Amino acid sequence: MAPVIDRPPVLEVVSLSKTYPGQVALDGAALRVMPGEVHALVGQNGSGKSTLLKLLAGLYRPTQGRVFFDGSDMALLDPEFLREHIGYLPQDVRLFNGSLRENLVLGLPAFEDSRILAAAQATGLAAAIQNHPAGLEIPIAEGGRGLSGGQRQLVGLTRLLLMRPSLLLLDEPTASM
Repeated sequence: MAPVIDRPPVLEVVSLSKTYPGQVALDGAALRVMPGEVHALVGQNGSGKSTLLKLLAGLYRPTQGRVFFDGSDMALLDPEFLREHIGYLPQDVRLFNGSLRENLVLGLPAFEDSRILAAAQATGLAAAIQNHPAGLEIPIAEGGRGLSGGQRQLVGLTRLLLMRPSLLLLDEPTASM
C-alpha cells in the first residue's frame, strides 16, 4: 500500500549507483531533499545528472543503493503513485499530433480553461496561446514539429504544473529557451 502524502515529501538517496553496459553513469550518490528546498545539479555533459533525475523519478532502477520517497523505498512503491507525486520534465519534451489542449491534459482530469491558462501564465506559454487565433486548440504536429525547442519545453512545463506533483524534477528546463 502506498503512503498517503498530505505534505511535501522528503526524498533521500543512499549510496546510489547506476551502470550501463561498459559504463558507470553514477557511483555512490547520496542526497537528501527536505520539503521546500531547491537543489541544482551542476556538472559536465555525461556526468550523470540526467541519470540521477531519472532514478529520482522512478524511471530507472539503480544498480546499487536506494531511493526513499518520504521514508518508503521507491522500488516498493506503485509506479502510478510515483507518477502522481513526482513530476519529471525531460530535456526533450515529446508531443503528439493533436491540439495544444490535448497535449497539456492527456491523462489528467478535466480542467477548466481558466486553470490551464493560469498554468500557462506561470510558465510563459500564455503569450503563445493569446497570440494565436486557435487559442488552446493550436494544432500540434507529431513530436511537436513546428514548435521551437523552447515552446516544446513550455508545453511540458505547463503540463507538469497542471499535474501538481509533490516533487518537481527538471532536467535542463531552460536549455532550449
